[in-house]
Amino acid sequence: MKEIECLTSAQAKKRFLDLIKKCGFSPLGIETLLGYKSEGKYVSAIRNGNKHVTNSIIYKILEKFGFSEDEFKNLNQDFDESKINSTLVKFEKENHRVDISKFYETENQSTAIVKQLIKEGFFQTKKTTPEILTKFELLGLTYTSNDLSRDLANIVTQNILLARKKPKTLKDGSLGTKMVNEYWAP
Repeated sequence: MKEIECLTSAQAKKRFLDLIKKCGFSPLGIETLLGYKSEGKYVSAIRNGNKHVTNSIIYKILEKFGFSEDEFKNLNQDFDESKINSTLVKFEKENHRVDISKFYETENQSTAIVKQLIKEGFFQTKKTTPEILTKFELLGLTYTSNDLSRDLANIVTQNILLARKKPKTLKDGSLGTKMVNEYWAP
């Protein structure tokens, strides 16, 4: 199979995730459309950075959506909405006997809350997970640190928030050796 040239791994991932977002697909939905049978695990691994977007995936996208290589590679051009819409209509017709709601992404509670907090200016300054947990608790929401960290990682992959690692600030104000994430609005 011919290689897709001129795209870095990060650029291919960005284009792939942009397309998934435009379609509104869940990992299971895009995999079903492309003919994969890993129940969304493969695309989830791409989102999390554990797998790369392969040429095989790109060629399946080109075939399903009718995109040219140049359309897929052009980082400055949005995907053709008419091609996306016609592909989605065909996909829904092919799956008319199935509950297709599982094929589409639904926004979870933490993502909706983070979007609201962005609008309110909470993320204008960098926040750590404990600070975000405290804010969630003030809103009457109970999350574990692990659950919130996983959700925040997904929110970062969607470019809703930005993140970076920094040394943890200790109670005495000095910097510790443990690294923690801090999050802010782009």
